[in-house]
Amino acid sequence: DSPLLNSSTYEEDRELVKKLRHQISELEENIETLQMKNKELVDQLEIYNMQGMCNTGTTKILTYKYHPGEIIKQDLSNEITELRLLTERQRQRIQVLEERIIHLSEKRDCQNQNNDVTMELDITNTVENRIRSNPDPLTELAEVKEELRVERLRSDRLMELFDKAKITFRTSYRDLLGYRINIQSCGDCQVCPVFTTNKED
Repeated sequence: DSPLLNSSTYEEDRELVKKLRHQISELEENIETLQMKNKELVDQLEIYNMQGMCNTGTTKILTYKYHPGEIIKQDLSNEITELRLLTERQRQRIQVLEERIIHLSEKRDCQNQNNDVTMELDITNTVENRIRSNPDPLTELAEVKEELRVERLRSDRLMELFDKAKITFRTSYRDLLGYRINIQSCGDCQVCPVFTTNKED
């Protein structure tokens, strides 16, 4: 190999490493944004669940097979997992390129170069081989998340049954005794008369 060719390859690899590091930084920012959005959705769902009083006479209740919020959360979780896997690939790619740069630098500085020295040029295949040869914690994490998702669906079904019973109880309490039960955002319950002329009651 000519010194000029080695120098050109060396500079190209350095630029590629710089570009990949920038991509990793962007991916990590995307992951952080998605995690924040996911947390906001969870907080909203909790608030909606705590304020779940409705007038069954005027409110049409729709029952979904899967909670729409849970579907959005699952999609976000899958996207975060994919971004993390892509980030890991980029990290491995940078490591391969840095090793290649070191190799080229040593080869250029070596006085007695061996022309038969070969180097793996297909960086993508090298990265994929490394990922396959090492256990992927993200795959294991995805399996655990799937198990948690199934358990969450079962829990949601139980909560649906509980919510129906709760609405029936509150409606009966209002119709029979003339009081309604309000659930505050903090989780406390407040009993108020249905018919009153005093605004402070």
